[in-house]
Amino acid sequence: MRFDNELPVVEPMKSAIFRMGVQARDASWVRVVVTGSRLTGADLGGARLQDVTFRECRMDLCSFGGTRLERVRFHVPYAGYA
Repeated sequence: MRFDNELPVVEPMKSAIFRMGVQARDASWVRVVVTGSRLTGADLGGARLQDVTFRECRMDLCSFGGTRLERVRFHVPYAGYA
């Protein structure tokens, strides 16, 4: 049952740490914070990312082909990069 005067329940943000070569084709990530991960070669092709934040992640050679991105943020530190 749904009441128009009630706000929907929102789950708290979930934190995640991944390593190189993540295979997440057609995955669905909702309200996730990925922190300090090395995502070299990650394959997120066809995935759905909603309210996702990548914070201080190494993301070279990642594949986002066909990925649906909604409110996705990439926070990358500039110090140490040439």
